[in-house]
Amino acid sequence: MEGRIYFHNFLAGMRKGKGVNLERLSSGLCSAEMLSRIEAGERMPDKLMRDRLMERLGFENDGFEDYLQPEEYEVWQTQEKLLRAVEAKETAEAERLLGLLEQADRKENAVLSQFCLAMRAQLMQYQGASEKELREAFREALSLTVPDIPAGKWEGRLLAVQEWNLLLEYIHYGADAGSVAAKGFAGTYTAQAVEALLTAMQSSGMDDYSYAKIFPKAVYYLCLERMKSPLDSAACRRLLRICAEAVENLRSCMRMYWLCELLEAMERILEIYVGLLKADFR
Repeated sequence: MEGRIYFHNFLAGMRKGKGVNLERLSSGLCSAEMLSRIEAGERMPDKLMRDRLMERLGFENDGFEDYLQPEEYEVWQTQEKLLRAVEAKETAEAERLLGLLEQADRKENAVLSQFCLAMRAQLMQYQGASEKELREAFREALSLTVPDIPAGKWEGRLLAVQEWNLLLEYIHYGADAGSVAAKGFAGTYTAQAVEALLTAMQSSGMDDYSYAKIFPKAVYYLCLERMKSPLDSAACRRLLRICAEAVENLRSCMRMYWLCELLEAMERILEIYVGLLKADFR
């Protein structure tokens, strides 16, 4: 019972402290009325929903103690095993675990269904799916909790890291990002959309640890897209500055997400930059 009281009081306090209304936090997850009942202690959501609500408020949930029912623990444990299998590219084991989770999703839990679809999309990447197939897979997963998939209207949105990641992948595989091209960002259309997404992330209110899970990846994707077009000296300096911000974020949180990829991108950009400086000197 203490865990139940602690959660609903903590959630209500954090939401009000951040000045977030019920509608913004609950969008795509549940009704504002249901969220009000959760905060009043009248309903206790499952772990997946508890985590998602806190993550939308910008809090990294890895450090929170949580008490799980046996069924919830079994699902959580399977999720962790699946993540490890996918990371190790053990596709046969990943398929087996994914099947178990899909069977467990009998209550049509949107957050669990989204996790399953995201893992399915990642396996499709390993299996050589086309860009169109991957774009549709990520769109389907994202739409479960972000049904309006805002085209270029991300600033001010409350999204969990998982939702930011799905949106990033969706854009990375060529999604129509609406009017972001009109904002004056440089590079390919996808690069412009990724940069607009970075701007939205920076103003999202995530804590440093949540930010470290998604910002370095988004910066790396931006570098990949920008390098598809010729870079001038100003673009090189700007990308190097953004990369340095991502590396500093990782250093301050003592994390290594996408660090190797970022350093490789910085090395390539530096080579381009040095080449441009030499050409100017001549």
